[in-house]
Amino acid sequence: MESQVPPGLESLLDGLNFTVVEEGGSGNWTEYSASKRFTNAFLVDEGANKILLGYKKRGFAQGIYNGFGGKVDPGETSIQAAHRELDEEAQVQAPLQHCGVLLFYQNGHEYAHEIDLYRAETWTGIPTETEEMKPRWFDIPPPTSDFIALAQQLKRDDGVEEETKVETMPLHRMWKDDMLWMPLFLSKRRFVGRVDLVDPKQGDTQKSLLHPLVKWWIAVLDS
Repeated sequence: MESQVPPGLESLLDGLNFTVVEEGGSGNWTEYSASKRFTNAFLVDEGANKILLGYKKRGFAQGIYNGFGGKVDPGETSIQAAHRELDEEAQVQAPLQHCGVLLFYQNGHEYAHEIDLYRAETWTGIPTETEEMKPRWFDIPPPTSDFIALAQQLKRDDGVEEETKVETMPLHRMWKDDMLWMPLFLSKRRFVGRVDLVDPKQGDTQKSLLHPLVKWWIAVLDS
């Protein structure tokens, strides 16, 4: 049976050739009445095989390691917002390249997040801690790794401090859906996906390794 494109992605994939690479969860896609655009940018040092992540110091997603980004303000384009957020959060400027779109909806929120993902291999400036984010370079695991198993191992190896002590990309302290699309990002494969989740504080009766994700679908764009 052919996989159906999730609601909210139809216009993004209209007229494009794509291949579904990740699909799982159960139930129906959650309906939402509004969406807002966001950006998320990552710096990759290919020579050193490292990726720059930021430790979120306050606000939404405090304690999570992520790329650098935020809301697209009125009058801004996505790429303009991505450059602004990278500068504000890490004091770095880079020739960002668009590499994917992720539609992210948590049950009970007033809107869905439509996130444009960017990467760059060159930059100017020195990544610097700001009021919101603390940048740090991490070793990149091979894209062919089992990222879910790796996250479990990292969790066992890590301490209980606020910030991680591991040197490898801290998948156990990132958004759970990162484990699904990060191998595509690292392989420079453009992708589009949707992820639905529940409140992380909500109990996980199934003891899922991907809790709080409840449904996901990710496709790579065919060149």
